[in-house]
Amino acid sequence: MNTKYIPILFFLFVLPTISWAQENTFALSNRVLGANNPSFFGFNNESEVSLLHKTQSVNDAKLQSSFLSVSKYFPNNNFSLALSVFREDFGIASYSRSKANLSFIYQVTINDDWKAYPSISAGFVNNSFDYGSLIFGDQLNLYSNILGITNETFEDNQMVRFYPDYSTGIMVNNKSLFFGLAISHINKPKQFIGQDLKQDIGLSTQIGYELDINGSSLFLYSSLSKVGSQNRFMFSQDFTISSFSLGVFETISKSGNAKSSNTIGGMFRVQLRKFELTSSYSYGLDKMLSTNSIEVGLIYNFNPDKLETEGYNKRFYLD
Repeated sequence: MNTKYIPILFFLFVLPTISWAQENTFALSNRVLGANNPSFFGFNNESEVSLLHKTQSVNDAKLQSSFLSVSKYFPNNNFSLALSVFREDFGIASYSRSKANLSFIYQVTINDDWKAYPSISAGFVNNSFDYGSLIFGDQLNLYSNILGITNETFEDNQMVRFYPDYSTGIMVNNKSLFFGLAISHINKPKQFIGQDLKQDIGLSTQIGYELDINGSSLFLYSSLSKVGSQNRFMFSQDFTISSFSLGVFETISKSGNAKSSNTIGGMFRVQLRKFELTSSYSYGLDKMLSTNSIEVGLIYNFNPDKLETEGYNKRFYLD
């Protein structure tokens, strides 16, 4: 490892552990990097389809999250296009949130060793919430066991159902190191009807380093995200030999003045020529909450010859 990278890696891998971070909730985003920053859809000039699904348990509640992306690189024009769809089902009052996002990523050659990928994204969000499934105190009749009509009014407190959401980002890389920065919700979309409450701008940073070990590789990845008072930090280590990977990761989340929440987990991945199959399991360390999550991922690469030429254990290429 070149010693000139040591101060950079110390700052971006060690110091974030005293901070906190939150936006994307997938542990497997270290495999589908575009889930955190659309600029990564241009990384390695690849065209692929990615699918992630997460089932999370918080005490007795079940939460479901899904992410689907399709990216295409256009070599004659030096840019990539990516379409992604993200959906969360919270299982509370039938609340769900969906977002479709279209991203444009342009490749910039800095010199023989470094490239940059600036991106712009336009998204459309749909919130769905069944207010009729909620029960309020003034509806309860303890003698008849019949629910009455509530005096609560929702017109000014309902969430905005449809709204646009814009973001931008950039990543730079050489053959073993990358940096990324993403800025989301730059239009600060309004959240509730009748209230001037807008979504905070989100910031997310990413860094990855790949160390070659006798033909195998160790991939270190760190991300730090912040949206308003919500923060999330993630750090992962993946070791790859041939077409197999094993990894461990930790996340630290914090919201406002609440106590931070920590999770640890493991990841397994196998490459089957065009397909990459991956899964992870994580467990919450908070004594007050019983939390765990299972994630599965499937990635289809449209150019497997490149993978076979460079080696399945490589995360970085520089054409």
